[in-house]
Amino acid sequence: QPGNPIERTYVVVMMILSVFVSSIVVGEVLLVMNRQSEMSMQFEDEMQQCREFLVAREMPLSLQVRVYRFLEGQHRLQRRHRSLNRDFIGNLSGWLQVQVVEHLHKDHLLRHPFFKAIGLAEAMRQICLECKAMFFHAGDPVVEEAHLALCAHFLVSGKVRTRPWRASNWQYFRPPCWFGDKSFFVDTLYSHTIFAVSQTETFTVMKATIQRVSEHFPQVAQVHEQFRQKVLSDDLDSLRCPRCMECGHSPEACPSLYQEDEHQNGPRRCIGSLAWSRFSR
Repeated sequence: QPGNPIERTYVVVMMILSVFVSSIVVGEVLLVMNRQSEMSMQFEDEMQQCREFLVAREMPLSLQVRVYRFLEGQHRLQRRHRSLNRDFIGNLSGWLQVQVVEHLHKDHLLRHPFFKAIGLAEAMRQICLECKAMFFHAGDPVVEEAHLALCAHFLVSGKVRTRPWRASNWQYFRPPCWFGDKSFFVDTLYSHTIFAVSQTETFTVMKATIQRVSEHFPQVAQVHEQFRQKVLSDDLDSLRCPRCMECGHSPEACPSLYQEDEHQNGPRRCIGSLAWSRFSR
């Protein structure tokens, strides 16, 4: 019990402050809960509209399941993986958007011998701006066998695997690597189906983008023609990793580095980069 006026004043002030602090904490908790509730209600409305549309158009049940799973995955992505959400970029000024997008893509592109040989900042900026981010959930196909290759995928995060000819032939790959880049130079098909193993992010560079940039920049057109002639003559040394003489990755991400580390530090599962010749023909 407070024994004098000063102690009584102190107790009264602390009680008043505790009421304010408790109110603020409760208000923040309610605000977060309301936001989550609004997102859930909006998602349920979208799912209901989707169900009504698919049922009314008599879509196959297997296709409906794939659509539902994709929408649910996108919803989880927005709630749990906010680091992958790029919606804020649209709210930036034009110049800031250019700088952010260029920073996101340029380092990945410069690992590829073709883009490294361009050496023209304006052309690389144009290519970066036309890159498209793609997100895949576990089990989603990234590219499908025998489909026309119209773009190359650069793996940013996650993990992918090929569809094996036999169960023992599964091959898993991690970033940084790429596949489908042969389409930059010649018409080709994907020779394998590639699936996402986990939440996976890639960005694509379209063949049409390379063609447009080549038309506007003679230096790019010259480099493109040099690579194209080498591909047509099956001279792929300029596209190969100098460490292992395989395509689909840079020397810094060569699978041989993981093999050397395995010998030094003991066995572990090695996940290499994509061999380019395996995924296009």
